[in-house]
Amino acid sequence: MKLTAKQLDCLCSPVRVDLFESIRRLQQATVAELAVEMDRTVHSLYHHLKLLTDVGLIRIKEYRRVGKRDEAIYEPVSKKLVIDKQNASRAYNEGLIKTVRIALRKAEREHRESRQQEIDNELFGILRLEAQLSAEDAELLIKKIRALGAWVRRRDNAKSTDQRTYSLTCLAIPRETD
Repeated sequence: MKLTAKQLDCLCSPVRVDLFESIRRLQQATVAELAVEMDRTVHSLYHHLKLLTDVGLIRIKEYRRVGKRDEAIYEPVSKKLVIDKQNASRAYNEGLIKTVRIALRKAEREHRESRQQEIDNELFGILRLEAQLSAEDAELLIKKIRALGAWVRRRDNAKSTDQRTYSLTCLAIPRETD
């Protein structure tokens, strides 16, 4: 699904990014399940769920009866979100920049938390490279990043006795050279 400017703008909130990622990872979830998953209160999520639903990133799959009330079960509209390369509007580009900023801030926060928790440093990796690549090599790089993402998503479903959550943030940014 190609992202619209409104959807990008909606994803400029760390809470909504976490919420969307949780729904995508769980495949479907109620607000109560999401609150447990995210360690937040149910009431703190309703506003964000409404915004994600209004812009078409998630939808209500069905309702189930819980006691005397109906509880919505949310699911992602699409498993894959794609940047619309044809959309060069100012609003769209600003949304992209904000979304990247949120992703990097989230990666920084997760790194800081893992360092404070003294998690095994042997299982930590960081890499920053700068290289001049041909268009063909750049295309290959993007394919490899996507393949890595697909591999991680497939492994996320595998259950093992020694699971730990890992975050992976990859950026390949073309820029002008001096």
